[in-house]
Amino acid sequence: YQTFRSVREDGSFDETHLRTVTSAIVRHSLFAERSPAPPEWVDAQVAALRDDDLTVIWLRNAIGNSDWEAVQTGLEWLSSDLRSQDRWRYWSARSLDSLGGSDTQPLWERLATERSFHGFLAADRLAKTYELNAALSTTPLPAFAAPVRLGVGRAQELMALGDWRQAKEQWRHTLNQMPRAERARLGEIALQRGWPDLATDAANAGASWDRLDLRFPRSYWQTFQSVAEDLRVDPYELLSVARRESGLYSRARSKVGARGLMQLMPATARSVANDRKEVYGGASSLYDPATNIALGATYYADLLSRFEGNRVKALAAYNAGPSRVVRWTEKDMAVDQWVDSIPFGETREYVQAVLAYLVIYRTRAEQPVSLLTTAEREGLY
Repeated sequence: YQTFRSVREDGSFDETHLRTVTSAIVRHSLFAERSPAPPEWVDAQVAALRDDDLTVIWLRNAIGNSDWEAVQTGLEWLSSDLRSQDRWRYWSARSLDSLGGSDTQPLWERLATERSFHGFLAADRLAKTYELNAALSTTPLPAFAAPVRLGVGRAQELMALGDWRQAKEQWRHTLNQMPRAERARLGEIALQRGWPDLATDAANAGASWDRLDLRFPRSYWQTFQSVAEDLRVDPYELLSVARRESGLYSRARSKVGARGLMQLMPATARSVANDRKEVYGGASSLYDPATNIALGATYYADLLSRFEGNRVKALAAYNAGPSRVVRWTEKDMAVDQWVDSIPFGETREYVQAVLAYLVIYRTRAEQPVSLLTTAEREGLY
């Protein structure tokens, strides 16, 4: 920042350079614990740049600091598309409530009809039933074209040969050959044949976000139930974790080496197996659904115990590690502030997704459900 100030007047910067360097200094300063640029300058640049990425970081800081006037100001800097998202509609209503003097009931009413983490928070605020807005197909399956039938047959043969990754690639290739509007119908075939991850792929490829039957199947359900009963945790919770982690693809492997339904790192799996006094079968054993679910569920149950049954913190720890969650917790924020202020974007989205998935799974199964427990809702983070 100091160097920038000293050289910017010499005329060597054009407007593009000025914006690029200013944005970089602002981004660093919004995250920096030491030596940030002056806050007044940072605020002025965020307001002037109107860059959604920078504004969102700035808003998260304001939310974490309970600076509700700043939240209202920052929301005006967002693009209209971003401002219309459930997350920012929620914080608009929430900050107005905290400032007082505004009738926010219509804002909450509209938001409570949405199927999202923030929509479910709004429904809780109004004591309303969660709305899933699900769609189901009511017409018979069409006669698929010959290339589509051939692609499905190839995928099935590859699975029979144990080549799951090539089967998944073939399935995705087949979907890409179809009109987008028809892709979800192929997901119905996958669901009938017991290919849950391929059903989800089809719904996603067709942008059929309301086809919850395809996007949220109860895969490996007996195993989830059995393991959950042994560990005294909610099987739908475990299923929601697996749905977020792997899309219910038992052969999933991340870039960093996490494997299987619950996306376990081999070192974590080995440690959990030792705690269970079981012989660890190596990294390849994590592709076995029963093994993966048992070890992943045990790890999650241990995190629940460590964080006194608080699922919000346990889920954050499952994704980012328990030591980080301890560092992030200063016990001065409400749960909604804490979740939206988690420094890691992946972890922030992960916690919100798993809790929302749990609402979807339990509601579809006609089971009682609450997005947050009383202790989670009333605690400080």
